[in-house]
Amino acid sequence: MKKYLAKGTLTISTHRTTIYFRNEESKCYNFQDDHLNPHYQLWEHILGYLSRRGFHVTADPRILKEYRCLTKDHKYGIKNNLEFKTERFPTGFNIEFYQNINTEHKSGGEYDFRKYELMPYLIKLSFRNEVLRLAEYARKKGVNVVIEKPLSDIKKIIEDNQKNPHVHGPDIYCLQDIAKYMDKPGMCYNDKDANGKKIICGEIKAFYNSKRRLLIGEVWHHINNMWWVLINGERHNIASFHLFDYSPDLPNRKPLTHNQQIQRLHSELQKAADQQNYERCIVLRDKLKDVKLYRVWSINHGCWWRPDSSGYTSDKNKAGVYTDETINNNSSYFNNQETTKAIPVES
Repeated sequence: MKKYLAKGTLTISTHRTTIYFRNEESKCYNFQDDHLNPHYQLWEHILGYLSRRGFHVTADPRILKEYRCLTKDHKYGIKNNLEFKTERFPTGFNIEFYQNINTEHKSGGEYDFRKYELMPYLIKLSFRNEVLRLAEYARKKGVNVVIEKPLSDIKKIIEDNQKNPHVHGPDIYCLQDIAKYMDKPGMCYNDKDANGKKIICGEIKAFYNSKRRLLIGEVWHHINNMWWVLINGERHNIASFHLFDYSPDLPNRKPLTHNQQIQRLHSELQKAADQQNYERCIVLRDKLKDVKLYRVWSINHGCWWRPDSSGYTSDKNKAGVYTDETINNNSSYFNNQETTKAIPVES
């Protein structure tokens, strides 16, 4: 069996659902000679092995659509309900596994923070089986393989801080060290919650997750305006402006705004049209007939805004819709004609 000359370590992190290789070669290759990179050859053989294991490996659909010239460096694979995306670059390559059966993020499992925890039982077993077999295959190829052991959420936070001393300083050995750092002068610009109240490390805060469910946990500063919220052994990465004090009067599920209700009706109308369910189309169209809707075009990015002002898309059908009231109440944000332009939705 062929041995590879790539100097580096293939690290498998089951709890992060990632595999990454960092090239430790001193020699660098330009893009014209990238095929000479030993770890590029290793990457291609790993993809070949995954294909033989039953994965259907193709170009990454998003890259193929938006950045066709980069398709040789980005691949996508799927086997039953287990999916992965991978990218190679001059210093190494990454492979990240995920699934789309049980997800939290509205854009799909690829963007979930807790990919491993969210995997259904059988998919989780399939994932573990595939990466352990891959580790054995790589070892036989002469590659140094390290399988990371999962850490508790508190240890992960401390370890991340020790790896990145520029965030909270070099002397972070427990969570209280983060609290001490945040008490220093000049840190106040990152510690205001949704109501402008100072967030204190270790206190209890509430927030609504992507499925609009109310969650409560202990907060510790992460980076910039992002905070870790520890809930029953799990950590959530939440922006400070989404945190607030808990009250028993708060609804367990966050009510939809008027614009979100209209967005949902419009999405259901598009879905019914795609399914050729014309009777439902008539019902939904009648509910929207008196509502003037707009899509927002980002002049800087050359893309449409997604729903709830969260991201961009080149696909018009995936763009968010915004009511006339929403646009007019904040025209400098939604329709300033310099960076954004509100375009009426065709009837």
